[in-house]
This record gives sequence, C-alpha cells and structure tokens, in this order.
Amino acid sequence: MAKKPNPLMGEAQAPAAAPSPFMQYLHDAHGAAQAQWDKISASTARLAAVRGVLDELTLMGDNVTTEDLVKGAGKLVDAGLAPVALAGLLADAPETPAALAGWVKQQDARVTQQEAAAKQAETQARHQLGVSSLRVLMGLGAEHASAGPNAMPGAPAAAANPLVPMPGATPNAN
Repeated sequence: MAKKPNPLMGEAQAPAAAPSPFMQYLHDAHGAAQAQWDKISASTARLAAVRGVLDELTLMGDNVTTEDLVKGAGKLVDAGLAPVALAGLLADAPETPAALAGWVKQQDARVTQQEAAAKQAETQARHQLGVSSLRVLMGLGAEHASAGPNAMPGAPAAAANPLVPMPGATPNAN
C-alpha cells in the first residue's frame, strides 16, 4: 500500500485542480464583497472614533477651547484619520468659546448624518457578503454533486436506497 503524502509533515501533494470558470467568478464576486465590507468596517471604526471625541467636546459646552480641539484631533490621528484633513477642519473652527461650541454642535450633526449613511451602507455590505458566501457554498455543492458520489477523497461509496426498488428486483411479499 502506497503512503499518502502528508502536507502537515512537509510532504508534497499533487497541485489542486484549477477552479472552474463559474467557481472563479463566484470567488471573485465574494472577494469584491469582502473588500467592500472591510472598507466600510474601517470607515465605521473611524466614525466611532470621531463620535467619541465629539461627545467629549459637546459635554464641555461653552468651555471648549481650541486646545481641546487640538487634543481631540490628536486622538483622531491616532485612530487613523488623515492629519491634513483634520488640520483643514481645525482651520475653519472659530476662536471664541461660544462660537466654538456652536461649531462643535454643527460637526456633531454632520457626523450623525454620516453615521446614519454608514449604518445603511454597512447593512447593505453585510447582506452582499452573506449572499456571496451562500453562492460560493452552493456552487461548491453543485460542483461536488455533478462530479459524482466518489469525487471527494475519502467519500463513502454510494449506497443503494432501500426505499427505491432496484431495476429487475421483485417486491417483497411480506
């Protein structure tokens, strides 16, 4: 009996067959859905960081200072936001505390709108990722079914169905 190669022990195996064009299409579509999900998830994480800083600044009310804004911007840079974009945003901030508190409220309202849009995009991306996952699973099942019962290594031989009479067999007279 020939010894089967064990990939866990560093023994070479025969290369896997190339996927069918149909399966390649399904995998490509799933990859695109996964990339979209990853991008939206990263965007949602950045929005959550912005929300945390804005909540802190909003609680300060009229006591907000430009130094507080700079500290908050530093936290956002640490969270992955672009420093140049934050610098441009801070350049538009007013100087007086009362005007600064109003500006923070405006930014809070803008981020609330962005969060609603991000939640909708996240729901849609989650749905697309689930659909593409199911399509890949269904495609794999269809390929294995069309290849026959012994197509998978280690699959048991097909057994006769006792509920369906075999051709040429006589019914049981019991």
